[in-house]
Amino acid sequence: MYYKQSTLERLEGCKKIINKKELMSYQNRVIVSGSKSMGYNLSYDFFKSYLLELFGNDITNENKKQIGFITGLEISGAESFIIKFCKEYDLAICPFELDWENKKGKIDKASYFKRNEEMLIYSNRLVSFFDGESKGVQHLLDLAESSKLKRNIIRITKEENLSG
Repeated sequence: MYYKQSTLERLEGCKKIINKKELMSYQNRVIVSGSKSMGYNLSYDFFKSYLLELFGNDITNENKKQIGFITGLEISGAESFIIKFCKEYDLAICPFELDWENKKGKIDKASYFKRNEEMLIYSNRLVSFFDGESKGVQHLLDLAESSKLKRNIIRITKEENLSG
């Protein structure tokens, strides 16, 4: 499997980095996404307890082939937390890298949207921590809704402190 060096550095410590083909052998293929807006209080403790409540049996099962997580590799928020979570619980993770350059070698502003569409093809569930503002997350939620993908949407606000 080939990933960019920067991707491998972000995933350092993950024991089960899988590719898209391997991902398809997992019963649950879960995209974890989230808004990256400043000022929102999403803690790793809340994130972890939420996923353990939602997927506890698959995560603690000796045959962890039941669940594979999909990440867009962002450096903050839920997407950074899922990397930490997969390291902690020795879970499979499939990174979806951004393809920043278009055919003309220019930065492709639609890269996030294209990556969202590709992640959706390989998934059967979405867990999203959404601030109500992020256009990228809203795009992913809209795609998931139109494709009837099973979704868990956790609305985060600046007033809430999800540190519990």
